[in-house]
Amino acid sequence: MSVLVKSALPIVFLSISMLPISSAGAWERHTKTVGPHGKTVTTDARGSCKGENCRSVRHAHVSDGKDLQRAGTVNCHKETCVGKIRITGPDGVTVTRIIRVQE
Repeated sequence: MSVLVKSALPIVFLSISMLPISSAGAWERHTKTVGPHGKTVTTDARGSCKGENCRSVRHAHVSDGKDLQRAGTVNCHKETCVGKIRITGPDGVTVTRIIRVQE
């Protein structure tokens, strides 16, 4: 499964670190992206797989904390993934996206 993100703004800086976790099939990823206006978007993600079952959890936020809050969980079994992503904008309104991907 891949996600394509389009942005009209150029990305100035991107930092990614992957840290192994003690349990087999588990991973963590932390990224920081600084945009052209100096705001930093921080993303923390972690996931694990056991057999054909995988789970990932991701949190993202903008440096001032007011512009965008995004959190979500996706669970996969074989070729089917289901999940929810919650996005909260600067006005406090939250949108929940239901994800279902089947290959």
